[in-house]
Amino acid sequence: MGSTRLIATILLGLGAGVQFGCTDHDTPTAPARPAYNFVNGPGNAGPYVVRVQGPFPPGFGYFLIGIDIARNRLSVIGLGSLDPAQSSGCKPDGAFSILDIQEVFTPSGAVKFLADGQTVTQHVYALDAGGGWLDVWDNTGLCDALKLPRLAQGTGVFHYTESNLSLSGKAPDSFGWRAQGTLDDLVNGGQIRYQEEARLIFDQKSGSFRLFLDRILLSPVGGP
Repeated sequence: MGSTRLIATILLGLGAGVQFGCTDHDTPTAPARPAYNFVNGPGNAGPYVVRVQGPFPPGFGYFLIGIDIARNRLSVIGLGSLDPAQSSGCKPDGAFSILDIQEVFTPSGAVKFLADGQTVTQHVYALDAGGGWLDVWDNTGLCDALKLPRLAQGTGVFHYTESNLSLSGKAPDSFGWRAQGTLDDLVNGGQIRYQEEARLIFDQKSGSFRLFLDRILLSPVGGP
């Protein structure tokens, strides 16, 4: 699979939530006193800092798909249900994982975006599951791909950042996520430790994406 297909697949995963779970609600307004706190952030929201709690992004709902070709693994983060058949990937009214979200509006016009979650759904598949996870998606649909046998699943911590959400000016948009959790091992039983890190950059000048990293690690609980 070429790098172009790889990056396109990740971005399709970002947009898949719109297809299956986009709501008609407007972006919610920020609470006067959010119950959560961001490191080094102001105590209250203001005209340049918006904080909300809800699906990612506010008013809509996406889930993320990451691909680690070197390890033959694919992750789906934020479906909102451990049963893919009941998730936003299969049902128009399916739920998404709820996140603490912060948007920072800068003088340059760029909008910096941050999302955090402590109990975000995490599913890990083999890329060749069902004869090819991506091929199943292409041929019979995303829902069928999501229902393929998983290597591991559960909930864990998720952290997403984006440097230029508004695509203001000519500055590139750097975005990516880190996720980790102690998941159910659906192959050998028991539990397994999951860690993922992904980072991409969209270059506005060339209109191209560059994938710098997508690493999906599974290791024994208590291991190195």
